[in-house]
Amino acid sequence: MVILNIDKAHRRISLGMKQTEADPWSRVTDFFNVGDEVEAVVHKVVEKGLVVDLPHDYEGFVPISQVGQQASGRKLTDLFREGDKIPMKLIEIDPLERRIVLSIRAYTEDRNQPEEEYLRRHTHIQEVGGESLGEKLSAALKAASTHADEPAEQAAPGDGAEETAAATEDEPVAADVVAEEASADSADEPEEEKTEE
Repeated sequence: MVILNIDKAHRRISLGMKQTEADPWSRVTDFFNVGDEVEAVVHKVVEKGLVVDLPHDYEGFVPISQVGQQASGRKLTDLFREGDKIPMKLIEIDPLERRIVLSIRAYTEDRNQPEEEYLRRHTHIQEVGGESLGEKLSAALKAASTHADEPAEQAAPGDGAEETAAATEDEPVAADVVAEEASADSADEPEEEKTEE
């Protein structure tokens, strides 16, 4: 133990155990070097980047600028979750500032790996290079609400409606549009005449 403070007026002595241990940042370069590739665990996703846990109880930071071009314009929370294990490259070590900076962009560039491939393998992205699933759903709902005011068209058999239905089968459809089309279809059907026997 180390004596931190002696307060004679209040008859107190402050002791510290932590001060007897060596500063872990004085040994950071024993474990890491600039240019090392490491697997980090996402500790926290913040607006400006990712806070990651590194081996040997160190913490690092991936600035949003080092995530990559394909991820730009997307929320990091759509791509990464706490606990994700992701490979990256160490680009800066500053023991005095107690800072380790890492880069996904440098990792993919050094390996000549397309960012799209990296993002598909290591993130929660649904589709790279296009809209995310949430963006597609929002667009589908907006389109559905726009078309909800328009009268439903009745398709004649053999006019290609079957192919259109098959082509859009995987796209999200708003439930109220389906219900509206069903009610419009039933309104167009002729009523059967009832005859008394």
